[in-house]
Amino acid sequence: MGAKKLRKLIVNTKEFLWKCNFSRGEVCKSTLTIYLTKEAKIIIMFFARDTFTCGNPFNEGFPMLKNNEVVQINLKEPKYAEELIN
Repeated sequence: MGAKKLRKLIVNTKEFLWKCNFSRGEVCKSTLTIYLTKEAKIIIMFFARDTFTCGNPFNEGFPMLKNNEVVQINLKEPKYAEELIN
């Protein structure tokens, strides 16, 4: 898994940096890192089985239940990092 460039995310006028890394094997690992400050960060790891078509499901759209509605989660989209901060 190579180093990913940090991306900017603005939530309620405050700027954060974040990145999402993916690795594949028997089990796919997705790591979402949100830098709250230089000293504090949130690291969330997601594990799922490799999919038949494209590989890591968190990179292509993973079905999850949110407010009793099925949504497709793609960790490369900043709106999911923003929801975790709020």
